[in-house]
Amino acid sequence: MVILKLEKFKTTILIFLVFISIVLTTRIWLDISIEGIFIMPKNNETGKENIKKEYDSITLIKPEKMIINNNGKHTLLFNDMEKGTIYSRILEEGRTFLINLLSSKESFPYDILPIEQLNKIRQGSNVEIILPFAYDFEILSRILGFDKVEWLDIKNVDSLIMSFDSNVHYILDKKEEKLYVFGTVDLRSNMKFILDMIEKFETYSYIFLNEVDSEKYSEDVFIPVYSSIHKLPRISAASEIKHEELKDMAANFFNIEADSLRSIVEPNGTVIYSDGSGKGMKISRDGLIEYVSYTSGIFLKKAILSINDLVDIATEFIETHLGFPYDAYISSIERTDNDGCIIKYNYRYEGLTIICDSHGLKEPMEIEIAEGKVKKYKRLVRHIKEMGELKDIKNPLSIIDILYKRLHDKNMNLDEIKIMDAYLAYMEFASEKDPFMLPVGY
Repeated sequence: MVILKLEKFKTTILIFLVFISIVLTTRIWLDISIEGIFIMPKNNETGKENIKKEYDSITLIKPEKMIINNNGKHTLLFNDMEKGTIYSRILEEGRTFLINLLSSKESFPYDILPIEQLNKIRQGSNVEIILPFAYDFEILSRILGFDKVEWLDIKNVDSLIMSFDSNVHYILDKKEEKLYVFGTVDLRSNMKFILDMIEKFETYSYIFLNEVDSEKYSEDVFIPVYSSIHKLPRISAASEIKHEELKDMAANFFNIEADSLRSIVEPNGTVIYSDGSGKGMKISRDGLIEYVSYTSGIFLKKAILSINDLVDIATEFIETHLGFPYDAYISSIERTDNDGCIIKYNYRYEGLTIICDSHGLKEPMEIEIAEGKVKKYKRLVRHIKEMGELKDIKNPLSIIDILYKRLHDKNMNLDEIKIMDAYLAYMEFASEKDPFMLPVGY
C-alpha cells in the first residue's frame, strides 16, 4: 500500500514537471508573461494608458499594418493587449531579417519580380509588414546601424513579407514597382510556431479590395467583412499637461532654473515662455506645445550629419522632454535643404492609430532638426482611458458607399477616383470638459 501511494506521488510530480516544462518553453519562445504564474494579473486600465517608456530609434520603426495571409485567408494583427506579444515577436523577426541582410559581408542571391505578383504572394502563407511610409533604403539602413550595402539596388522599402512555411522573404518597392525575393537568408525563423499561436485567436475575415476592382482600389485597401455589429470603446482624451507644472516643464525644455523664465499669458489662456536667449515655447489650454529655438547650432566635425545622427537627436530630445506615448512610431522622415530633417510621429491605442488634425497638426508629434539641434517641436499627446461606452462601427463597405455618395454630390467624376487606403482609427472630438475620441473609418 505504501509503495503504491509512493508511485502515485511520483507520477503526480512527473506530470507536474512536464506541465511546467511546457509552460516555460512557451514563455521562452514567445516571451510571454503568464498572468497568475510569473507576474500578477494585469490591470486592464493601467495597461491601456499612455505609459512613458524608453525608446530608441530602432524601436520607433513600426508598421502601419501587419497582415497575416494564410492560404487565401487574411486577417489584420493589432498591437493590442490580447495579441501584442505575438505582434512584437513578428516585428522582431522583420528587424532580424533586415539586420542579417545588411550585416552580411557577402551578397545574398535574390530575384526581382514585378509588383503584379503581389496578389499571388498574398495567397500563400506569410506575414506582411506594411510600413507607414516608403522608407528610403539608405535611411532605413542607417537607422538600423549600417551603411547601405552596395550589392543591393533597393531604393525604397514599403513593406516586408515573410513566409511562415518556408525561408522566402520579400521587400516591396512600390515606386519602382518591384518585389525583391530572398530565398536563402538563414533566419532560423520561428514564424511557423507563431502562426500556430495566431490561429488560436478568434479573428475576423478580411479582403483586399484591389482583387475585386483594381481600378477603384489600391493594393493597400484591406478591410474586414463584418458578419455582425462590431463595437469599439469610446475613450477620454485628457491633456497630458497639468497647469501647475507648466513653469517647471518649460524650464526643463530650456535647461534653466524656473525663476529665470520670462512669461506672458494671452487672453485665450495660452502661456508663452522665453529664456531670453532665442528659445521660446507656447502651451495652449488644450495641451498643444510649440517649442522653437533661434540660436545657432554647434556644428560637429562632420561636414554633414548622417540621417541616423538626426533621428537620434530627435529621439533623445523627445525622451528628455515628456517622453513618447505608448506604442509611438515614426510616421514620416523628410530631408530639408539645410542638411536637416523633419520627423513626424504618431501613436496608437489598442492598435488603432490616433488621428490628430486640430491646430493644423497632421501628426501628434513633429520635430525639425537643423544645424545639429532641435529647431522646432510640436506636440499634442493625450492621456487615454476607456469610458465604458461602446460605439457601433459601420460595415466598411457601407463607409465606402457613403464616401462615393459624398464625392458624387460634389460633382466629382467617380471614374477618376481611386481609394488608396482605408483603416480604422481614433479621432478626437471637442467637448466642454476633456475631449474624447471615437473610432472612425479613415
